Amino acid sequence: MSAVDVASNPIHIERGFIRGLTESFVVYLTVASSVIPMCILESDSTASVKLRIQTCKGFLVKKQKLVFEGKELSRNNSLVKDYGVSSGDILHLILRVSDLLKITVETAFKKDVEFRVDPFRNGRYLKQKLAEEAKGDSFINVEDQEILCNGKKLDDICKKLPNGFSLQPVIVNPNLKLSPVIWSMLSSASAGLKRCKNPIRSSEGTGGAYFMQHPSGNKYVAVFKPVDEEPMAVNNPHGLPPSTNGEGLKRGTKVGEGALREVAAYILDHPLTGPRSSYHETETGFSGVPPTIMAKCLNPGFNHPRGYDGGPENIKIGSLQMFVKNCGSCEDMGPWDFPVEEVHKITVLDIRTANADRHAGNILMNREGGRIVLTPIDHGYCLPENSALYTAHLHHASEKGAANGLSPLAIGRIMCRETVNKESMIEKMVQKAHDSMLMGMSEAEFLETVSKIMDFELETICV
Repeated sequence: MSAVDVASNPIHIERGFIRGLTESFVVYLTVASSVIPMCILESDSTASVKLRIQTCKGFLVKKQKLVFEGKELSRNNSLVKDYGVSSGDILHLILRVSDLLKITVETAFKKDVEFRVDPFRNGRYLKQKLAEEAKGDSFINVEDQEILCNGKKLDDICKKLPNGFSLQPVIVNPNLKLSPVIWSMLSSASAGLKRCKNPIRSSEGTGGAYFMQHPSGNKYVAVFKPVDEEPMAVNNPHGLPPSTNGEGLKRGTKVGEGALREVAAYILDHPLTGPRSSYHETETGFSGVPPTIMAKCLNPGFNHPRGYDGGPENIKIGSLQMFVKNCGSCEDMGPWDFPVEEVHKITVLDIRTANADRHAGNILMNREGGRIVLTPIDHGYCLPENSALYTAHLHHASEKGAANGLSPLAIGRIMCRETVNKESMIEKMVQKAHDSMLMGMSEAEFLETVSKIMDFELETICV
C-alpha cells in the first residue's frame, strides 16, 4: 500500500510526529482506524521507533508490535530500513490491550458500582459481583435482581450449543488412542463450555488465542488457537491484513498451518525415554512443551466477523494446548535468574525444530519448590518449509560446536544473524561450500564440503 492508497481510503488521519531532518523519510503508521504520518531516521532501529511511539502516543513499548507487508519487525536492534521500509510505506501497529470492559451499574438505591469485567461474562455474573459489592447493605437476593441495558434485560443463561457439540478432538488416525492427560484437558474445557464458561480471548500475540475455562470458572485449563484467526488469516481479530500469497509472518510458513506446527512441536519434544510413538505416553518432554492436540470447537465467543448462528460454518478448527500455571513470561524478569539447564532444554528444542519465533514473551516462568522452571509455548513458526537441509546444517554445526567445547550461547551466535541483513556465520560457511561446488557434485559431496569448512572455522573460533 502506498501513500496514494492511504489518501484515497476513508480513514481518519491524525496529526503525526514529523521532523524536518535531511537523512529521514516519512511512513504512515496505522493503528485501529487511524493513519499517523511518522518521520523515520535512516539510523532508527525498531526499538527507537517504538520508544518514539510511546513518547508521542502513550502506547507502551512492551505492548507494541510493528508489521510491514505481513512481516513483523521482530528484531529491536535492527534498523527499520533493513526490513525494506521506505518513504510512503505503511507500518501496521498492533497493540496488546486489556480485554476487560469498564462498566458502571446504577442500583435501585442510586448507588453507582463500577466493574471491570470480561466481555464474555453474562448477566448472572454481574449480579454476583453486585451482591459481593453490596455486602452489609440491605440488598435483595441475587435471584431477584434484574439488570437492564438500554431498556433490555441482560440474559443470564448462555445458549445451548446445537446437538450438544462444544469441543472435540480432530482424529486423523482412528486407531490412535489419546492419553489420559489429553482427555482430561478436553473434558475440562468441554465441561466449562457447557457450564457457560466462554472462551476468553488473550490480549497477547498477533493471532486469536483463547483461554478455555474450567467448569468452576476460577481457572484456565487450555488455550485454543483457531487456524482462521492466525496472523494474516481471514478472521484475524487484531486487524492484520490478510496474506496475499498465503505466506505467514515468518518466511517458509503458510497461514493456517500454525496449529499443525504447535502439535508437531509437542510430538517432537521427546521424553528422556525416547521419541513419542503415540499419545499413550504421559511423560513430559525433555523441553517441557505442554500437551497439544488438534481440536474443533463451536462457540459464539470466538471471532465471527460474518455473524454467528451456531451452524457448521461457525465451527473453528485449531490447536488446543494445556494451560500451564505460571508467574508470567520471561519478559517480566531478568535472564540472570534462569537456571542454565532450563535455557539449554529450550535451545535444544529450537535447534531441532528450526524455530523461527523464540523470544522472551513465549517462554513462561514458574517457581516449583524454590526452583525456576521455564516452559516453551507458541510454536506456530517452527519447522518452516524447505528447512530439512537448513536444519541438517544447524544440527551439524551444533554437534561440532559442542565437540569443540563451545557453549550454547556461542553456538547460537554462529547460527543467528546479528541484524536482518547481516548473514550469520553458518550462512557464510554454506555459501563457501556452494562457491566451491564443481559440476556434477553430489549432495553427499556437498555436505562433506560443508563439514570440512565448519571444522576449519570452528577450530579458528576455539583457538
